[in-house]
Amino acid sequence: MLAVMIRHFVQEMSLDTAADRMVFALGRLGSNGVDMFFVLSGFLITRILIRARGSEAYFRSFYLRRTVRIFPLYYLALVIAFFIWPAVAPGWWLVTNSSGDHQAWYWLYGCNWLFALKNDYVGLAHFWSLAIEEQFYLLWPLGVLALGAKRIVPFAVAVIGLSVAARWIATTMGASVLALYVATPTRLDGLMLGALVAAWESKDPALDRARKLAGPAAGAALVVLAALLSSGWGAGRTAALMVVGTLAVNVLFAALLVAALTGAARGWPARLFSFRPFVFLGAYSYGIYVVHPFVQDVLARHWQDAWLPRVAGSLLPGRLVFMLLCGTVSVLVALASWHGWEKHWLKLKRYAPMGASRGAKAEREPACAPST
Repeated sequence: MLAVMIRHFVQEMSLDTAADRMVFALGRLGSNGVDMFFVLSGFLITRILIRARGSEAYFRSFYLRRTVRIFPLYYLALVIAFFIWPAVAPGWWLVTNSSGDHQAWYWLYGCNWLFALKNDYVGLAHFWSLAIEEQFYLLWPLGVLALGAKRIVPFAVAVIGLSVAARWIATTMGASVLALYVATPTRLDGLMLGALVAAWESKDPALDRARKLAGPAAGAALVVLAALLSSGWGAGRTAALMVVGTLAVNVLFAALLVAALTGAARGWPARLFSFRPFVFLGAYSYGIYVVHPFVQDVLARHWQDAWLPRVAGSLLPGRLVFMLLCGTVSVLVALASWHGWEKHWLKLKRYAPMGASRGAKAEREPACAPST
């Protein structure tokens, strides 16, 4: 989530110096934060579903709990964007470009397909990953129920291969890089890698075998990513990056997740996932992700990087302060949203307890969070 926010915050920065261009290029790599999000989401949701499989009200409980966690903020954001924001802060292109006929795509969680068809971020660009998540939530409970933990493994491997193949075929047919980036079939490998780890985790011997594969897999992924970086990946997305690089990034994140699950509690992967600032931000990441472009729009109207002195001809100090300000205000708004709006809807979860089968421990579901 932090990486994605940085990606958005560097978008309008000055590129006058080499330092500016380096920071901009590094910031653009933040787009890969959404890949980590997909892997983590696939893992967490699949683990919940595996543990609840066979319990009473399996579907009703899952869908109701997802609904009360995700819908209230999502649809409140749409109401604000489409009906309130144009009146109080007119001129924001993310809102004006998503008005009229395009609104339906957002209300129905299909804006990623709109972007793919139009080859443009038509409106609230950061909502595309939320759309993919909701489509995944709609169908995957049926898949887990039908497959079970054991058969999830070959199924996930097959879908990962099909997703990569879909990117390659779409590229040969002239599909845009943006379409490859936001279409659901071409982004399933991250979700399924997470599901694969969850299936392995449910069987200790399988997770131990995965631990032995994690190191070589991560090494191979790093080699691929290094080759892509040396060929100019930082300059922007390319078809090669989307076909091969996306898989490499997803494999790297999945390997990191396996290392965190199987390593010592004091190992660096486990410490990374349990780092208190990250845990705090993770608890509110959904709200932070949804609101940060709104915050950025307001602050950008009243901020100039040139207000701070240049350093070696660069406006970077002003941009860094702007990024820190946007991030801080986004966290504060997300906290207000959680305590004033979102958490009250969660009281409805008592009508849909997420049971656990075969003695498995039920757990709290995650929300969703990143994109672009």
